[in-house]
Parts: sequence; C-alpha cells; structure tokens
Amino acid sequence: MTTENAQSSQMKFDNVASSNDQVKAFLSALQLSDSFLPIGSFTRSYGLESFIQEDVVTDVTELAEVLTSYITHQVGPCDMVAIHSAYNAAENQDFDRLAEVDQYFYSVQLNREFRENSIDSGKKLLDLIVETTNTENLDRLQDMVKNDIMMGNYPIVLGIVTYEMGLSPRDACLIHSHSFLTGLLGAAQRLMQLSHTDIQALIHDIKKIIKESWEMNKHKQIEDIQSFVPFVDIMSMEHENADLRLFRS
Repeated sequence: MTTENAQSSQMKFDNVASSNDQVKAFLSALQLSDSFLPIGSFTRSYGLESFIQEDVVTDVTELAEVLTSYITHQVGPCDMVAIHSAYNAAENQDFDRLAEVDQYFYSVQLNREFRENSIDSGKKLLDLIVETTNTENLDRLQDMVKNDIMMGNYPIVLGIVTYEMGLSPRDACLIHSHSFLTGLLGAAQRLMQLSHTDIQALIHDIKKIIKESWEMNKHKQIEDIQSFVPFVDIMSMEHENADLRLFRS
C-alpha cells in the first residue's frame, strides 16, 4: 500500500470513528433527557401545583408566562451556569472546584423542596451512571458525595456526566432545559387537562427562550450565578405546607 493510500485509509477510519462518537454522544443526550430516566423528575411540579390551586395559572397563555420566567430567571442564570462550571471543572480534573460549584449552586436555592429535590436527583443520576458505566472520575465524585465533601446537586452531576459522555457544555445545558420543560409540562397536563397539541405548541415556543438563555449565560462563571424568581419561590413555599398535593414539589 502506498503512503497516499495509507493516509487515505487512515482518514476514512478517523472519520468513521468520529461519526461513531457523535452518534454515541447523541444517543447519550437522548438518554439523559428522556422521562424514562429513573431520577424522579416525573413526580415533581416545580411549584406549578400552587400556581394552579391559587388560580394564578388558568390557561395556556398564563402557563407560558410562568415557563418563560422559569427559563429566563432560574434555569438560564442559575442552572446553566452551574452545569457549565461543573463541566469545565471536570474537563480540568479540578475536583476542588467541582465541590465549590456544588456549594455555590446550593446556596442560591431558597426553597427547601428545590434543594432536596436537586440533591436527590443528583445522587440518583450519579448512582445510575456509576452502576452502568466505568469511569474513574464518576467513581471519585460518588466517593466525595458519600463522604460529605460535596452534596451532589443535579446540575453539577449532570455537568460531569455529560463531559464523560462526550457531550458539549451547550448539549448539557440544553438537555437539562428540555428535561425541566417537559417535566413541568407533564405536571401541567395532568393538573390542567391540557391537550397534547397544547403541550407540543408550548414546547415549540419555549425552545426560542431556552436558546436565548444559553446565549446570555454561556460565558458566565459560577461566581456570577443568580436566581431571581420571587413569585415562584412564594408559590413553592406554599406548596411545602399544602395539605393536599399531587406532586412532591
């Protein structure tokens, strides 16, 4: 085989390998964003239950306003920043920074239910991925959580998991945003008896908000993290003390 033919064969092999990696990463993204993932997100309403019980949200238009507020003021400047920062720490093998990101995220969660759910989902995701894959970094992260060196909030775990799966920081943030959106809309469909067409129309409309939130927050560091959704916080606090609840949060 000539040198030219050998180089051509190697290029074809590299392209196939790269394509296979992309396919694997894409399938991993689908896995992580699927409601079938057993981390308990389908049992949560993210405070929406209180909005509906108090007649604050009575139709699709009002629901869209709440969703936009969530994405713009919580998911974007808080969750996405935490995910991206955790991803960067994982990429640099900086576990001290990872623990710092975890603490920063926890400190801006005002609601007890949100804090507890974040840690619960994070631990479930971590345990699941450790059990089904073989990566030294995730084993180390699990040890840190078990030894109370860090709490293991869901966005932080998702950041390192997506890094290990070959996804990008943008992929990680979009996965989380989509999962949050579909989880909340799943609760809305059961609480408000919305049609499947209504749900799909909302998903289509909110995609633009998610993209804008990523663009606005993709360059921020964990020190810039913020969450300002006071009405959501109030509704969620009311949910904590409600006598009758369909969802955990």
